[in-house]
Amino acid sequence: MRIADHTPAMGSRYCCLVVACAAFLACGGRGSDQAGPGPDTPQAPRTDCWGEASGGDGCAPIPQPDATDQAGPGPDTPQAPRTDQAGPGPDTPQAPRTDCWGDVPGSDGCAPIPQPDAADQAGPGPDAPQASDTDCSGGTSGQDGCAPNPLPDGGDTSDMSDGADVPAVPDGSDATTCGGCPANAVCVAGKCVSVPTVAWADSIGGELMDLATGAGLAPEGSLVVGGQTMSTELAVGQQTVPVPFGKGSQTTTDAFITRYTPGGKVAWTFVFGGAGDDRIRALAVDSEGFTVVSGYTTSEVLDVGGQLLPGNGKMDVFLLRLDVAGNVDWVKRFGGSQDDGVFGMSTGPEGTLSFGGYFSSPTLALGGELLKNDSPNGGKYNVFVAKFDAQGEHVWSTALGGSSFAYVHGTAMNEQGDVFAAGGFEGGKLVTEGLTLSNAGKGDAWVARFGPTGKPVWGKSWGGPEHDACHSIAIAPDGGVAVVGSFQSPVISFGGGKFEHIGPLGYHDLFVVRLDGAGAHLWSEAHGGFDWDLAKNVAVDGGGSVCVVGAFFSPEIDVGGGPLGPGGPDGKMAEVLLLKLAAGGQHVWSAAFGGPDNDIGYAVAATAGGRFAAVGSFNGAEGTTQGGSVDFGTGYLPTHGGRDAFVVVFD
Repeated sequence: MRIADHTPAMGSRYCCLVVACAAFLACGGRGSDQAGPGPDTPQAPRTDCWGEASGGDGCAPIPQPDATDQAGPGPDTPQAPRTDQAGPGPDTPQAPRTDCWGDVPGSDGCAPIPQPDAADQAGPGPDAPQASDTDCSGGTSGQDGCAPNPLPDGGDTSDMSDGADVPAVPDGSDATTCGGCPANAVCVAGKCVSVPTVAWADSIGGELMDLATGAGLAPEGSLVVGGQTMSTELAVGQQTVPVPFGKGSQTTTDAFITRYTPGGKVAWTFVFGGAGDDRIRALAVDSEGFTVVSGYTTSEVLDVGGQLLPGNGKMDVFLLRLDVAGNVDWVKRFGGSQDDGVFGMSTGPEGTLSFGGYFSSPTLALGGELLKNDSPNGGKYNVFVAKFDAQGEHVWSTALGGSSFAYVHGTAMNEQGDVFAAGGFEGGKLVTEGLTLSNAGKGDAWVARFGPTGKPVWGKSWGGPEHDACHSIAIAPDGGVAVVGSFQSPVISFGGGKFEHIGPLGYHDLFVVRLDGAGAHLWSEAHGGFDWDLAKNVAVDGGGSVCVVGAFFSPEIDVGGGPLGPGGPDGKMAEVLLLKLAAGGQHVWSAAFGGPDNDIGYAVAATAGGRFAAVGSFNGAEGTTQGGSVDFGTGYLPTHGGRDAFVVVFD
């Protein structure tokens, strides 16, 4: 296990969070910002220096921003004693310092210049006390968590209630803007952000290959995991669960869903399948604790808790909803005469859900108007996006065509019920009514937002001459989205700066992008090594932190917290990659986990309180029950033979 701690300074490949200036005032901010609700009251410039504006003859502003702290990255530089005297012309060093029209500092109540508290006025005679700066709903500055006016470092982080305060830029040398953070947190942009610590971990497996491909966290911290198995029985916690559908075939899979308590005890496991290939591709838990999964099946008859669902074509889509106890609430199967699959799904307000994928059948019936493939005989892979209510009834669905091969890899829903979708497309354009996205190369990434009736609100594509795609999307507390994916193109831009591909062409680098609800770029970053490096899934917690899971094949990768790797004994095997970024994109924590064979993270989930979970697969000693190959900090997970699923939860 390799872990990289918080590193405030971003790597050279970070895009959007470039600090344009070291001090807040140089950024056009207001030095007179007062914390608290309500608009700030503009203040007249303070003058000294014989009536000149502060700083006019080389005098320093009054009051100084801070005697020791300078905003901006890097350690603070101790300042020499200030020897500024008022009056035109250069200052002459002297001891003691004089001001107040030549009086020794303090002789008439004057104090050295610059004063840190803005109480000194030039001229003979005693200084007149200044009235306290007030804002903070009329209270004296400093009450109700408000900071003094003007702010020491140009950025008030103690009271954001009026919406006009600007977070200070962390300088890497102190956490004073946070007022101190707990031991398991770091101060980033004026906020304490938790560094993940392992709560518990588990493995799920049988005698053959088993993968965990979906994860969802209930509000109280329970975890639901979904995946696929080739085994005839599964070891889950202390339980052994028979899988009677696929009969242990090494060419077909069945599906499983397991729910854990917040402390990591197995609550229940539900398995379903048929004679074909049955795979869960996405899983979510709604606000009431219901579990919804989506995936695809090639079974002629799919057995889900005794409900037998006949097939329509080569490969069909299924949706399944379970209650908190693991009982089937409803299940549906959709498909045409050819291959139709689903990759992304999410839940929204009032139990609604969205899902998306592709269909190559000439038509696809989801319950509303028939979706038509833009190839009359089918064969082309068109995109579909749909929204259902909590009872599994159709709300709207839409198709996007024009490309030879297009797909949805993820969906997300905001509080208003709008649906965001992300994926990739190859060749031509991606087109639906009101939206046309152009392809710049072999394959481009795309993201779009759909309104209450399924009409596109906005959409955009990213890419270069090679293969680039989005792999997952998640809603953020501000109503925007986080998107992750991979790119092969030599150069790619997401609306900020440009990122150059690292390593040989043909290999993938990973990216993370944050957009606001209108699709505007907030920040982005990209990372890679000299092999395949993938961000597979993303989730956003209640504080806006972005949690990413994936894998890297490169011997070494740095995602902002220092080098991670190598993978395997020769540095050529995949390792699980976990990454947590603050709401502004700053690196908080990253880690690599794995053993001597390929280990991959497939899905991640997060709660409003900051708990997050990751699931995937690791390769133990094939055909045996000896040893394990991955340790998340709780000891090596047991392996049950061949490739097993892993589950890990962080607080």
